[in-house]
Amino acid sequence: LGVGEVGYLITGVKDVRQSKVGDTVSYTVEIENDGALPITKSSITDTLVNDLTDGSNPAITLFDNCGDSLDTGDTCTIEYNYVVPEMAGPLSNTVTATYLFGSDIASDTSSHEVGLFTPSVSLDKKVSDGNGGFNDGPAQILQGDAVNYRISVSNTSSANTPTLSCTVTDNTLSIDPNNTDGDGDPSTIDVMLAPGGSTNITANSGALNNPGNVVNVASVSCSPAGFVNVVNDSDTVTVRVKRRESTITVTKTGDNYTKVGDDVAYTITIANGGGSDSDLTLDSIVDNLVGDLTDGTHPAITSSDCPVAPATLNIGNSCT
Repeated sequence: LGVGEVGYLITGVKDVRQSKVGDTVSYTVEIENDGALPITKSSITDTLVNDLTDGSNPAITLFDNCGDSLDTGDTCTIEYNYVVPEMAGPLSNTVTATYLFGSDIASDTSSHEVGLFTPSVSLDKKVSDGNGGFNDGPAQILQGDAVNYRISVSNTSSANTPTLSCTVTDNTLSIDPNNTDGDGDPSTIDVMLAPGGSTNITANSGALNNPGNVVNVASVSCSPAGFVNVVNDSDTVTVRVKRRESTITVTKTGDNYTKVGDDVAYTITIANGGGSDSDLTLDSIVDNLVGDLTDGTHPAITSSDCPVAPATLNIGNSCT
C-alpha cells in the first residue's frame, strides 16, 4: 500500500524554473492513491508554507478533493502561492504527504527548485568632447552649432536572467530617425539585450539656436522575457549654448544743468548682462572728458566698485 507519486509543479510563469525576489510563485501539488485500498489522510506539509493538511493555510488558493481519505485511484489537488523572499537562491522546497492504512503508513515526497535571477539595467549618456571622444559634460558650444550624444545601455542582470526587452527614450533627441522599431516615434527605440550585452545609440542635436542650458534626459525601461517586472535607469547631460558675441552695456548719467566753474557729477554703470553668456575680462575704462578710469586711481573718481583690470566681470554682474 502506498501513496502514489506526488506531482509537484510551478504554474503562472512562462519559464517554470525561474523567478526572482519579490515575485509570487504558484505551486500545484497532486496526490494520487495508486494503491489497492482506501487510505486516510494524516498530514500534508510543505517546507515553504508549512501545514497544508486541512486547507486552512492562508497561502492555499485551491483545496480540491483533499478530504480525510482517498479511494484507490482517486487524486487530491492543492494549489498555493509563495512570495519569493530576499535570498541568494535557488528556491527549493519539498512537499510530504502521509496517509494511513490501519496501523501502516503510506508516504511520499516531491521537491522542486526554482532558479532565482536578478534583472538590472544601466544607462550612461555622454556628450562629445570635440576631440572624437565623449564625456559626462557639461559641454559648451556656440549658438547655432550642434553636438553629438552617445547613449550606452548595458544589461547588468545575473547570468541566468531571461533576455531583457528594453525601450530607450530621450526627451529631446531623435534617437531612432529611421524608425527601426516600427513604433513611429523617433524619440524612442526598442532593443533586446542578453545578460552582459550592451548597445550604443548615437544622435545629433541639430543646430541649437537658443542660448542657455539644454538638458537632455535619456531613460531606459526593461522587462525580462516572459515577466511583467520592470527595471529602469536614466542619465542626464547638460549642454550650455553660448551666444557667439559677448556684449556689455555702458550707461552714463550726469547732472541736468550746471555753470562754468561748477563740478558735474557723473555715474557710469558697466553691466555684463546685455545678452552676454560668458564672464568678461575688464580691459579698459576711458572717459573722453577725464581720461583713463581703469585702475580706480584717477583723482576725479569719488567712488568705484569696478574691479581693477585685468579682472573678471561675471555674467549678470555690474559695477559703478
